Amino acid sequence: PTEYDDVHNPSFKPKINITSPNTSTTYKLNDKIFVLITATYLHFPLANFEVYLGGHYLGSASAPNLIFSFIPAAIQNISGTNDLRIVAYDTKGNSAEAKMSLLLSI
Repeated sequence: PTEYDDVHNPSFKPKINITSPNTSTTYKLNDKIFVLITATYLHFPLANFEVYLGGHYLGSASAPNLIFSFIPAAIQNISGTNDLRIVAYDTKGNSAEAKMSLLLSI
């Protein structure tokens, strides 16, 4: 390529934080858990995010309503402590990732 890529620069990656669920809460298996994120340092608007629990893809949420929910009881092989990983993408394909531990009363 002879042109400079001014869209896919590592400094343009969005920065995300998981605001829900809460890391200090232990959820019940039948609770409906909402996944919400905040994004900062955006050069481009967020397009969507993907949700993974224990390495298993649960689904995604797309703009403009970046809200996702799930019920842990519907997931096979769930344990008391689970890794929740969110991968967010902006409208140009730049991605960011955030992780947390999700606590469940089994």
